[in-house]
Amino acid sequence: MNSSTKLKRKETEGQVAMREFDKIIDQIKKDIANNANEDGKINFLVSDKYPYLQRIHVRNKLIALAFADEWDSAHLNSVLNGRSLERLYPRNVSEGILTWSLDHHIPFTEYQNLAVLAAKSAGQGELDKTSRRIFSNNYITIDALEAYLKSAKTYKVPSDLPAGQVAEKDFFSMYSRYLTLAVRKKINDATNQKELMAVIESEKSFCRVREHTRRIFCQFLYNYLNAWLPFNKVQAETNGNPITPFLAKDKNPSASSRIRILNIIRLMNFYYSHALYERNGDEYDDGVPERNDRERVLENDFRDIVFGKRDATPRELYLLFLCYVNGFLARSKKRPPFSNEADINNLCLDPAGFPVLDPRNDSFDRFISRLINSREAAVIDTSFAEWPYIRNRIRNMNIQTFGIQEDFQRLLVP
Repeated sequence: MNSSTKLKRKETEGQVAMREFDKIIDQIKKDIANNANEDGKINFLVSDKYPYLQRIHVRNKLIALAFADEWDSAHLNSVLNGRSLERLYPRNVSEGILTWSLDHHIPFTEYQNLAVLAAKSAGQGELDKTSRRIFSNNYITIDALEAYLKSAKTYKVPSDLPAGQVAEKDFFSMYSRYLTLAVRKKINDATNQKELMAVIESEKSFCRVREHTRRIFCQFLYNYLNAWLPFNKVQAETNGNPITPFLAKDKNPSASSRIRILNIIRLMNFYYSHALYERNGDEYDDGVPERNDRERVLENDFRDIVFGKRDATPRELYLLFLCYVNGFLARSKKRPPFSNEADINNLCLDPAGFPVLDPRNDSFDRFISRLINSREAAVIDTSFAEWPYIRNRIRNMNIQTFGIQEDFQRLLVP
């Protein structure tokens, strides 16, 4: 099969819709021309009234509006944060250049040219190199997770790190935040495109995904799997019946056994009263029943998060997984990673550029707060009035194989 007949990797609907992103920006400029109120512009953009915007994720719509309305990156980040969306991540090459482009008010097409040039010039970050080596077999084991987590602890503390911060509860949380701010400063200090490209070519801490969320996700998965060991018959969380969860693929599982991500997803879905997707059949079937489409997407996404191929997004999915594991560890009489909102805000959300919990104004965040406070319950309580809305929000999360950031980045950087 020659190159002209090779099948292309299937695009998501978001990718198809964004193929001509510059034309979308021009259309937005025309549609918002007579609307002086910023809230009005945003509400117009996030609605599904206009067909050309319907298949684009809201974060990408707001990035388009930032170009159309000439926002700087700080203003875009403020709007993203207010919509419970992840802020721009300067340690990703594409979003680092996006940050610089918005701050210098260059047009989208010029940004795209810079992004293409940067993709050719940027070296592979140290974290990505280490990760690729650890997960070279392309499957997940406890040993590989442990090696990846240990690798994050081998980096030397920079000499300009403020004194006294090394003793924080989570070193990586502090260090990840430090690296992100340091890269952001280098990008901000570039006064022209030549200086920007010099930063791109020399910086070693760029990474494909939000390294902090990935590391937290892997730490929780690692703790969860160790709590299940040994992988023999255990008591089901739900009804006390003996089950074989088949979290590993070997008859005599060990830390080197391949992990069945699918069954973790099924157990998690059961815990959330099938809010992730409807399931026909028993979560604890002896074997691996046929996957449905939603399970297949989630399984691919979980693997790609661990391998560093996509961000741990959307925020809802990230929080649901963390709370599921946190509760499981509490019920297993293991020490849960967090016991209050401050822990999850300071360790899991803010350092990675995610908005902190806002239970007063956001019903989903109230639900997460409820989970933290009732973490030892075997299944979630669905008797509260907001549950139907929460279930619908979970069911309609924008989950797709390539991820939200990937949709944007794949099209901007050929």
